[in-house]
Amino acid sequence: MKNIKRVIPFLLVFLFGIATNHIVDVALAHGGTTNLIHSCVRNVSGNIRIIGSNEVCNSGERALDWSGNSKPPPFFCSRCELGVLTEGGVGNKLAGKDLTDSFFQGSDLSDVDFTETIFTNADLSYLSANRANFTNANLTNTNLGFSDLGGAIGLETATLTNTIWANTICPDTTNSDNNGNTCEGHLTP
Repeated sequence: MKNIKRVIPFLLVFLFGIATNHIVDVALAHGGTTNLIHSCVRNVSGNIRIIGSNEVCNSGERALDWSGNSKPPPFFCSRCELGVLTEGGVGNKLAGKDLTDSFFQGSDLSDVDFTETIFTNADLSYLSANRANFTNANLTNTNLGFSDLGGAIGLETATLTNTIWANTICPDTTNSDNNGNTCEGHLTP
């Protein structure tokens, strides 16, 4: 019984810490600012998920927002699904943003609007970007290897300097390996 009495104060402090953590998570709601990119970062894994401006992070996540006018931290979004979830959803919030050095490997970016988005030095390999819009995007030094860009639009207007194409499904659904290891000339669906 004496040992239980010693443990109870530590248990109460532990439970208070958990409760405080959940209250802090709720307090880190984003507040509706629509000119920022809003995300939640999992405390344990570091995985990021993009959310709408009025959504809140879940327990075990912390809020991370940044402006499309300033250089964000490298954007790490492995195996994310960023499609247009609702009217004005996540897929409509990345157009014109600076995603330099971002990592989207294995993600589903189908139907996302990346008009004028900067992907310099990004890893967009192994992703699905069917019907995504890359009009005037900057894909300089971007890895698009093993990605499916079938039906993607606007790539003919994008900056494609040193873009990596390897076993990439081009917008016209041909394979870059059969086109001299490039999708150039096959950028229109």
